[in-house]
Amino acid sequence: MKLAEKCHANKRFSRGVVVAVIKERVFLRELRTVYLMNRQRLRTVAHNQGRQLEQLLHITPTKGTGVGAGMTNFMGRAA
Repeated sequence: MKLAEKCHANKRFSRGVVVAVIKERVFLRELRTVYLMNRQRLRTVAHNQGRQLEQLLHITPTKGTGVGAGMTNFMGRAA
């Protein structure tokens, strides 16, 4: 899957699904594309949509550096 450093269109986040939070990066899955964004950008987008970052992620970021870290916690409660 393609990885993008930033996703400039805010409307893509409404269709995006949060896959995992790894360190300071947030993985959003939209269709077959995975977007990587830092947490500050996601907080800005969440603020623009009138949402809190915690509401958008539903859970706090879990510890771990691997791609699969915290993946099981996100699948059922992803936004």
